[in-house]
Amino acid sequence: MLGASRLMTMPPFEMRMRVRHDCPFCRISSRYPEVTIKVWCNTHTHILELHGGDEEDLEAMERESVLVGNSHMAFKERGGLRIISKECDCGPNDVTTLVNLMNCWYLEPLIVNGGWEDYRVFAYSRESLSALVDEIRSRGGEVSIISLKQLGMLGMCELLLPGSSILADMTEKQLRALSEAFAWGYFEEPSRVSADRLARAMGVSRSTFSEHLRKAQKKLMMNVFPVLQMAVVEESMAPSRSLSAR
Repeated sequence: MLGASRLMTMPPFEMRMRVRHDCPFCRISSRYPEVTIKVWCNTHTHILELHGGDEEDLEAMERESVLVGNSHMAFKERGGLRIISKECDCGPNDVTTLVNLMNCWYLEPLIVNGGWEDYRVFAYSRESLSALVDEIRSRGGEVSIISLKQLGMLGMCELLLPGSSILADMTEKQLRALSEAFAWGYFEEPSRVSADRLARAMGVSRSTFSEHLRKAQKKLMMNVFPVLQMAVVEESMAPSRSLSAR
């Protein structure tokens, strides 16, 4: 019991690695190297975000059934495309499957670009990470290890609440505007503070504060939108799953 307790309190190791192997994501990414693919997966649904390239590339990739399956929904956004695929084809040789088999876990989204998959993988021992790399290579995959380290307290906080994903692309001013607005009760009903007062506290004009806050809210929603859509899809599928279970 003492050994198990000590293991649970030990900070995990983090390995950043790039993998190229025989899978739909790598093959399609090699054909469209200008497009970056972000992937969220919950074992029966894929959320894909496609960014970069031109409109023809994105339209062609949406027609790739091996990428999006036969049942999907697509949403266009500026410079990109978001796809919800109701088919998940993670097989026994898929890297995400091997991650689980080796007692590791990874932080979503998976990022694919130029035929390579980028992973942030975690484990409570270096041996598990080494075993994962050996297993991928034994199955014909190429692995490039970018970094390997044991997390400190700051890394642990990020692992529990991955701010690098939730707060991606926000500037310092946008983060501060969002933080101050929430802390002062701006979003409560009724609001406990005016935008004018928040702007004065931050030393900027009301219009500048409003712009920072609006952009921060938009980026926050964009970053959590895939998770929201996945939840909506799961909820819509729940009645049919319950019916089949009977």
